[in-house]
Amino acid sequence: MDAHAAASLLDEFRKLPSRIERPQTFLEIGGYPHYENQCSNFLAFFFDPEGPHGLGSLFLDALMNSLGVEDGEESLVGGVSVDREVGTKAGNRIDILIKSGSHAVLIENKIHAAAVNPFDDYSTYLDRLKDEDGTAYKNKIKVLLTLYPSGEGSDWGFVNLTHADFVSAVRSALGHHVHTADNRYLTFMLDFLNTLENLGEGTRMNQKFVKLLADRTDEVVKFQEGVKQVRDEVRGKVQSLGELIELKGYQRIQQVPWQPKAIFI
Repeated sequence: MDAHAAASLLDEFRKLPSRIERPQTFLEIGGYPHYENQCSNFLAFFFDPEGPHGLGSLFLDALMNSLGVEDGEESLVGGVSVDREVGTKAGNRIDILIKSGSHAVLIENKIHAAAVNPFDDYSTYLDRLKDEDGTAYKNKIKVLLTLYPSGEGSDWGFVNLTHADFVSAVRSALGHHVHTADNRYLTFMLDFLNTLENLGEGTRMNQKFVKLLADRTDEVVKFQEGVKQVRDEVRGKVQSLGELIELKGYQRIQQVPWQPKAIFI
């Protein structure tokens, strides 16, 4: 790698914004930001339109709007039930199941774990699901909720929704519900939304740095190789110098390996 290319790469690195640390949320302080079960518990709590949070159908509206389902508020208000860890005949467990008069919505929630769930079993369960009167639900929706876009489960009809898009939809609809909200739960809900955003976004520095590495991978590799060559040569010269002056004969002189401060290891 020539000097011009190396200088160009370093110039691009210098242009990256400084690392931005976001204030910690309560969930992050407690050490629970990436726990899927806890996240699903919070989601189920706020999905319940009759819950003590006082936010009504906010989360249901946001979900339906995110999925492009029209008249989400009217279709999911009456007789809504929200269940967690619903078991299938095969022994698997569905994260969240929402049922109303005409809708059945199955949600598989993922944070950092890979989406390798038994989608076929979940799909079969929802396809066979009927209401208390034995009538099949008119609308059945399968959702894979993830931090980043994923195509997993699409073969079984799962629609992917990112946490970021869902959070954005919740924030957009919040104005219609905030006046009835319990302030305690409203504060917690906003903290929960901030936690999800932090999990997905990281820092501006990280995102742009990753993009730089992806765009200029070959140059980065060559730069690393060049740094290693310089280190190896300098270490070799130090070793040779030590042998030349016979350092072993001087008890008060110690040869210390050269450890420069550098980004690349």
